[in-house]
Amino acid sequence: MSLKTVDIQATTQEAFTERMKVHEPRVRQVCAKFARCPDDADDLVLETFVEAYQKLYQLRDPDAFGSWVRQIALNICRS
Repeated sequence: MSLKTVDIQATTQEAFTERMKVHEPRVRQVCAKFARCPDDADDLVLETFVEAYQKLYQLRDPDAFGSWVRQIALNICRS
């Protein structure tokens, strides 16, 4: 792994963390509608952001991150 790759990954992680902070309340709201208790909602939120990070390469429009991550939350909650 080159230094440039590490820099890109660090930048991506920082940007993802910032977007996660912004969109976490809405994702939590979606998950809370499906969860039976707050702990279950916490688990669903975490699972949502883990999956979103793993699939970040699929996001075509960074401006659509909010709706994209909420759709991931819905899919996880429904499964």
